[in-house]
Amino acid sequence: MAGYTSCVLWKETMAPKTIAYRLLRLGRIRPRRRYQLESEDVQVLDEGVRVGIIYRHYKAPGKRILYRRAVGSGAVVVTHKRLAVFFYGRPVIDLPLSDERIAALAFTAERSPKGRPSLRISFDAADLDPKCSGHVALFIRTNRAEDLVRTLGRAGS
Repeated sequence: MAGYTSCVLWKETMAPKTIAYRLLRLGRIRPRRRYQLESEDVQVLDEGVRVGIIYRHYKAPGKRILYRRAVGSGAVVVTHKRLAVFFYGRPVIDLPLSDERIAALAFTAERSPKGRPSLRISFDAADLDPKCSGHVALFIRTNRAEDLVRTLGRAGS
């Protein structure tokens, strides 16, 4: 395990885990991918957190979505080299921090009406993949939202 255990595994910094994660381990990072990410010196790793995805006017080869919202269990990982967001174990975003496309992502820390912190990542799909168009927003419920915005905001500029 990398040096992230001392800062992330404290109860006050971890987000509440979803019921799907607690019962079935849905939303975890697959072992082979986790090993790859841990070799890159993990800064933040939070799995089993609630992740919401909203697609608006999204078009991709073979897909046309006017509006779709999906909520489930996932994970967010920030290493010294990359940002990765997973939804039910599958990568939604997996970008090196040195990639120029990271500047196209908008990071904001928000609070729900109940006061729960979350990280919002929004972007135009064409900025990440030229074959796609539309707007995508990810909502990740994590207590480390402000820290992630500061870290990722520096990486994007």
